[in-house]
Amino acid sequence: MMTEPFYKRWFYTVRDQKSSNGDTGGYYPCFGNTMNGADNANIEAAAGRGTGWSDFTVIIPWQMYQQYGDKEFIREHYQSMKNFMNYLESKAKNYIAPDATYWGDWVAPVPTNISLLSTAYMGYDARIMSVMAKALGYDADAEHYEKLYKNVSDAFVKTFFDEEGFTVMNDGKKTRINTQTSYILPLEFLILPQEIKQKATEHLCNKIKEDGNRLQTGFLGTPYILNVLSNNGHSDLAYTLYTQTEYPSWLFPVKQGATTMWERWNSYTIKEGFGDVGMNSFNHYAYGAVEEWIMSHNLGIQRDENNPAYKHILIEPEINSDFKNVKGGFRSVYGDIESEWNVTASGAEISFSIPANTTATFSLPVNKMGDLKIVEGKKGVSKKSYAGGKAVYELKSGSYKFIKK
Repeated sequence: MMTEPFYKRWFYTVRDQKSSNGDTGGYYPCFGNTMNGADNANIEAAAGRGTGWSDFTVIIPWQMYQQYGDKEFIREHYQSMKNFMNYLESKAKNYIAPDATYWGDWVAPVPTNISLLSTAYMGYDARIMSVMAKALGYDADAEHYEKLYKNVSDAFVKTFFDEEGFTVMNDGKKTRINTQTSYILPLEFLILPQEIKQKATEHLCNKIKEDGNRLQTGFLGTPYILNVLSNNGHSDLAYTLYTQTEYPSWLFPVKQGATTMWERWNSYTIKEGFGDVGMNSFNHYAYGAVEEWIMSHNLGIQRDENNPAYKHILIEPEINSDFKNVKGGFRSVYGDIESEWNVTASGAEISFSIPANTTATFSLPVNKMGDLKIVEGKKGVSKKSYAGGKAVYELKSGSYKFIKK
């Protein structure tokens, strides 16, 4: 959906109702507060500050910039974002963020330590602030946030990982946390030493398997779990989670008759009926974040952060033999981006279209370059190569079809 006009209008409310100390609540508009924004001393009671929720004040401008290439939006709200980052830095101790009061990995079957979550998000906020500051020409700020990102990442590794790569509490005893979400966020957000990254990925995969290949994540861990698996060489496990039908999973509610996204994995079951009506929304899109993975890995349409708004597109579909045909796309600011693949007896057929005034890089794992042949769109190829077990094609706008053996 073209959400740019909505977010532009809504963010005036966010900016105008924020606390004067830079902190941000979990929802806006914030009714019942002073005309100048939420009361600093009562922001938890007034607006519900919470990790992941409050961080939207930085994340949404970043998404607007990446999806629509809108520098003016981030310029207009830059000071507000900077105030929020100043607040986080002022409250952190040795680059470890304090516990937020509300929510955490909301409604996860297994909870995760909130200080770990908050610190991971603080690192993510710093990284994207660095990129946005650089885009606006604020080089000193960009350098500051880049250093902050590294410092938070280093502090996280020192505090929340043990030598074996398990996640631990910040309790002086290194008590293990070892939840799915505790690995997902640092793997998605932070700079991790290669050894820790490999071990954390292994522990995540083992934990998922121990949990019966079912999700144990809430609102903060769920959006990134499939991305993390795919990006770290475990696409097959991502597909296993994606197609799981037992509770908790995306398809479990579908088996119960769901036609919308629910707040809980089991808001209603055929066997037990409705859950607690005190908090049981049936129109609660958080778990719908799986759509990002469907678009970026299942279909393979990915952003290039260095070329916002899909000026340059990365096409990297993850073909899985359990799916015979996958087709979809969306309308970018440059036009429709479409992708389709079909599993055949001998391999796969991959087709996609790149809109005018854009370029693309198409890559696919193959044993050798000759295993991938282009059958439509040859004139649009500007360069091709083979590296890291992948065939890579640089392409101009147009329609393409490839056959993989």
